[in-house]
Amino acid sequence: MKVYPLKISLKMVVNLSKIPTEVLEILDSACITVTNTPNSIITFDAEIYLFDVTNPEYKGVAVKKMKSTDNPELKRDRDKLLKNEIEAFNKFQKAGFYQGSERIPELINYNQKNSILLEERIYENDILTNIQKRPESASYLGNRVADWLFKLHGFNQSEKNMLVNQTNIYKEFSEKLNSDKKIFDNLSNDLYINIKDSVETMGEHEFNSIEANLHGDPSPIHFFYTEKGNIYGIDFNASTYDSIYKDCGALISNSYGWLIDIEKGYKKFTNFIEGFKKKYESKLNKELDGKIFNFCTAKSEYNKARWENLSGNSEVSVNYLNRTNKLLIAPEFSTKYFKNN
Repeated sequence: MKVYPLKISLKMVVNLSKIPTEVLEILDSACITVTNTPNSIITFDAEIYLFDVTNPEYKGVAVKKMKSTDNPELKRDRDKLLKNEIEAFNKFQKAGFYQGSERIPELINYNQKNSILLEERIYENDILTNIQKRPESASYLGNRVADWLFKLHGFNQSEKNMLVNQTNIYKEFSEKLNSDKKIFDNLSNDLYINIKDSVETMGEHEFNSIEANLHGDPSPIHFFYTEKGNIYGIDFNASTYDSIYKDCGALISNSYGWLIDIEKGYKKFTNFIEGFKKKYESKLNKELDGKIFNFCTAKSEYNKARWENLSGNSEVSVNYLNRTNKLLIAPEFSTKYFKNN
């Protein structure tokens, strides 16, 4: 095995024997001195290694390596995800996210050939952990996520009136519904039909579409709040340019999924979302269109229903379908649609 001249602190024992060569190479390329055996996080697509370092600019670094695979199609998909994340880093930097109190980690290096990136490590707790530890902070943290997303959505923004059925969101939703005729059993078939009809009806709704760069998958686990009052966003591989409602709806659905499973989760979820919505609308200087807000939230809920159904969790899938149905027929957004399955 080739030995790389990676600098290692002698103050403590550091074991890098199980670390992939590509990870050592990208650390060495940035002259990083590591001081710990890394913590690792394994996701569906990637391996993430968290290092403490000795460096005047960074307290620590994170290395994200897309998982290796012999499947050419899957490799292309994973390479595309990482490339998309790199492009988002560059756009977000231009939007001012290396300055101010709404920030992103600094991108240090990227190796396209090995599908790997090196970025600044954020040590503070994510929003989910903060709310678990201090439930009374949920509304305020919702405010701060609104500040972060609004800052992003204000960069390179465009605006026009259009019908819902002219949006990419509608097309994606309709295509999934049309391909799902056989995946739902008799228990949920009526719900599926109601949802399909409601989506078609909603297609005729006209709204003011504000389009901008999006996070793509905003969630309580993708934002970190620091002691200095800064909020950091991470994980941008789903970033795209589309309606701001897509981000807002995804945040609602993802927040329910994470917050409702913890003790007294519904109240924490409600306070967090109401804090987010109130602050976002205040910065926008107008109310969000309730129908399209519900529509985009419903689309995220439906995506989860599909996944749970295909995974064999039919009961959980029906719960998501029920919420999808309630949201689609409601004139205004309310967290009450999430209270009972």
